[in-house]
This record gives sequence, C-alpha cells and structure tokens, in this order.
Amino acid sequence: MRRLELPFLRSCVETFGEWGLYPCSKRFQKHAFMQGINLPRVSRLCMAFCWLSSPCEVGFQVFLIALSGSCYPEAEADPPYKNCGALAVITGPFILTNEGSVTLPPRARFAISDLAISQRGRPEFWGVINPAWAMCSEGRRQSPINLDPRTLLHDPNLTPITLDKTEVKGQLVNTGHSLEWRVLTSSALPLNLSGGPLSYTYSISHLRMHFGERDLQGSEHTIANYAFPAELQIYGYNAQLYRNFSQAASQVYGVVAVAVLVQLGDRTTPALARMLEALPSVKFGGSSSAAYDLVISELLPSTEHYLTYDGSLTVPGCYETVTWILPNKPLYIAFSQMRSLRRLKQGSSDFRRNAPVANNFRPLQSAHHRTIRTNIDFGHSQVGKKCSMARPKLQYRANDWRNS
Repeated sequence: MRRLELPFLRSCVETFGEWGLYPCSKRFQKHAFMQGINLPRVSRLCMAFCWLSSPCEVGFQVFLIALSGSCYPEAEADPPYKNCGALAVITGPFILTNEGSVTLPPRARFAISDLAISQRGRPEFWGVINPAWAMCSEGRRQSPINLDPRTLLHDPNLTPITLDKTEVKGQLVNTGHSLEWRVLTSSALPLNLSGGPLSYTYSISHLRMHFGERDLQGSEHTIANYAFPAELQIYGYNAQLYRNFSQAASQVYGVVAVAVLVQLGDRTTPALARMLEALPSVKFGGSSSAAYDLVISELLPSTEHYLTYDGSLTVPGCYETVTWILPNKPLYIAFSQMRSLRRLKQGSSDFRRNAPVANNFRPLQSAHHRTIRTNIDFGHSQVGKKCSMARPKLQYRANDWRNS
C-alpha cells in the first residue's frame, strides 16, 4: 500500500493518526465517509493527494475529489473550479454539486475518464456519497434483478399493455454515462401507456440503452442468470398524478419502465435501427442529434406476454417507485450496430484516454422474495386443474427467451 509523501504527510498524521499514512486503508475510508464533510481544508488536500498518488477504490476516488476543495488540484482555485462542494459526483466532463453542474478543465476531464469515474461507476457507493441516494444501499425493492423462470407466478388478470401508435419527435443524446432518446416536450400529443399491471395512464418521456463491451453482458435484468448484450428501457411517468418525470420519479406509482432485452442477430429490428440512425452524431459525451420522428410503439416486440414486478430506478437516487414490465420476446441488433454502440465515449473529445460508455448497467440487486408475475399461462393444457395462483408451491418454467 502506498504511503503519502511530504508536504502532506504531517497534516495527514495530525488529523488521522498513524493510519493517516495509509489513506487507502479501509479504516481511513470509513472515517472519511463519515467525517469528511467536516474536515478542515488541509485534510481535504491530503485526501486529494491520496487520490493522485494511491490506487484507491474508484468509488472512494470520487469522494476524494468532491472533498478536495477544488475540483482538480491543478485547477489553481480559479472560478468556477473552486469549492465545488462536499456532496458531489463526477459524471464524464462535469461535476454535479448541490449548486448545479460545473465544467471541469480538459486535463481533469481526461484524468477522470482514464479512471472511468462517472455517475454509474461503482454503484455500491451511490448510497454513501449522497444522503439523497440512501435508498440505493438501504432499499428492499431495488432493480435490476435476476428473473428466475421457475418461480414466476401466473396472474390471469394481467391484460395486454397498450401504447399509443403516435409518431413523436425526439433526439438522441449521449449523456456521458448512457445513450438516451428523449421525447421533445414540444410534441403535439403525449404518448400514453396503459393497461396490464398499471392502474393509471403513463406518458412516455425517454428511452435509455444499456449495453456491454462484450456479448455476454450488457443488460441490466437477467433471465435465469443469463445476461443479454443490451437492454432498451422505455420510461414513462404517471400523467394523471404528476406534471413531469422529475416530479414523479420519487412518488408512489410514479414511473413505469418497459425493459426490452436486446439479442444479437443478422439484422437490427427496423424500429431500433430507426432510433439509432443518429448514432454517428453522438459519439462523444454531452452531444445530441437533431430532432427526428420515431414510432415508439414499434419498439415493443409482437407479443402480449410479459413479466412484471415492483422495483426501483437503476440510477441514483434509486427511488422504489417503478412498475417494471418485461415483454417475453427480445429485440434484435446487428453486430455492426453493436460495434457502433461500443464506440460511444464518455468524454467530449477523441482523446485516447476517453473511457467508453459501454458497461453502463447496474449490478443485480437482491429480489428479497418479491413476487414476479406473468400473464404466460403455463398450465393451459391442464383442463379442470386448480388455478395456479391457488398453488403457491408449484414452480413454473417460462418460455425459452434465447430462442424466442
């Protein structure tokens, strides 16, 4: 483990005792997380030096930067880089603080990209670096989860979901940590989703792609512990109770998310190809395409069967307000299109250290014995047998997703 060198050695020892010599120790990290906000500036500089000189955990490095007093030690305390605040998170070329976002200087941006520090980096630290995100580590209905086909519960009351077939205008955006297609608020009519497990009407606000650098990972949800190369999530907010997605995200019955798993194939599903046609114009973080039209309903696979459960957002603050719906068929993406996705970068230039957006999926969370319901009738041939809901001990096997 690397020791700190002068001129910060003395201040570190005075503040933290002998173990201040080893700032990447578990004991130091625990103390820093609990007391860091109240530390004097000299101690915060000590911690910033630790970030530069020691191989600390990536999530802890984010915390060190936030406490350093200036977003980057070489920024010379000139506005707007000074005093970014104790509670902050690095997201690509920006640092998000309680006061808003501040642009980092290029050299800091590249250093951060090189360490792959971003909003989705090391999700296990989300609940620690910001009290508003405590649900990320304390919640009992977190997403994503593994869906075990043997333990699905057939619910005959689950009707098909309905999504308006209206064409809407939106734009493709590389946020630096994900790829999103955002419905423009100027669209003439809202795009409504209803039916199925939903008691309200939801208005579609944005779509988000999660994908991996390799074919065996990328999706957030897994089926029988099998991960898909990508997952397309269609998000909507409760338009009957709330004004917009931001307000609905933390409220009861606030959000619906339709998660469509994406499998590799010879050709990309036409609607998905249409959504990704502006991909070359959003290679770098912070870039967005010109507005274009899309029929989002065509992104839903041609099946009325789905799985559903109550969960959370998979980004901070992990609010447990989401009704998840997973259609029982995947979309398909061509190998060439998948390679284009994997070329997306977090930063705003083609610098060689610019980290990829890929692997932007949250690790699996515990299901905590939640019920996963489905309208797939596994016992349809068993005439005269009891309803499956009356036989909770019976386990079922779902359709084979890989061959759907």
